[in-house]
Amino acid sequence: MLRITDDRTGRTIDAAVPRGLTRVVADVLGEGADVPSDLRVLLVADVLARALEMGGTPVVTVADPPGPLRSRALALGIRPGEPSAVPGGRSVHVRGRSASAGQPRDAAEGGGPQGRAEGSGEGPGRDVRVDVAPVRAGGAGRVPGDVDRADGDTGDGGDVSGGRDVSDVGGDVSGGGGSVGGGAVWRLALLVRPRSQAVELDDAALASARELLGRWRKAVAVWATSPSKPVPEEVRRQLRSAWEDDLDVPAVLGVLHRVESDPGLPDGARFETYAYADRLLGLELTRDIGTV
Repeated sequence: MLRITDDRTGRTIDAAVPRGLTRVVADVLGEGADVPSDLRVLLVADVLARALEMGGTPVVTVADPPGPLRSRALALGIRPGEPSAVPGGRSVHVRGRSASAGQPRDAAEGGGPQGRAEGSGEGPGRDVRVDVAPVRAGGAGRVPGDVDRADGDTGDGGDVSGGRDVSDVGGDVSGGGGSVGGGAVWRLALLVRPRSQAVELDDAALASARELLGRWRKAVAVWATSPSKPVPEEVRRQLRSAWEDDLDVPAVLGVLHRVESDPGLPDGARFETYAYADRLLGLELTRDIGTV
């Protein structure tokens, strides 16, 4: 059972309720407020929903960002959410935290369509709040890398840059392992740090994510040529323990680093391990199969 910290109380509770629907609600300001930080909120909601699904929990993601932000989220492999969901069960509200005061940004400030978290009781229907630290601009006040369109044009006349130089996230960029999608690079760069810590998304962070993603995709393509072996039970336990413990994605990545270098694991088991973990991570680690 996935347990997560409710940032309203600081207590760790079950993210889901027994035999009930869990709604993962992404509260974003949108409308050009802080595109990188809003993307991180949507990404955390996406990974949380994936983790719940892998545990067999009925889950629906509720997110209705404005069109330009939605396009950028799709470029990062973030699955579209529903604009609303039926009541009942539990709602887990994922929202950004102010970069200055460290306090939750109120989605109502930007007319957030998902609404505020409600309920303060301890019962199974109680709503939960998950705070996500901001993404800090790198360099001289700009966000490096590629986010959808290099000129910042949204295609519908809207400016989603929030005053920053936010370039194209969707295009492919050249990496050490061949062509590595810019959206996947951003996704990995945002996943390597705990959600409670701010991300400094500068050129060095994106270069590191690009190198790692290219290396892993190439390795998975090579491992796929070996006879398949099941995910070792101990490795599966480590992966699940990581993401079920407050959605600790950096710990999941740590398991993959150990699997990559463990001389005792056959390549077929490495392949199945990475394919299994990628159901949570959404990095398309198997994309280059058949290219080596």
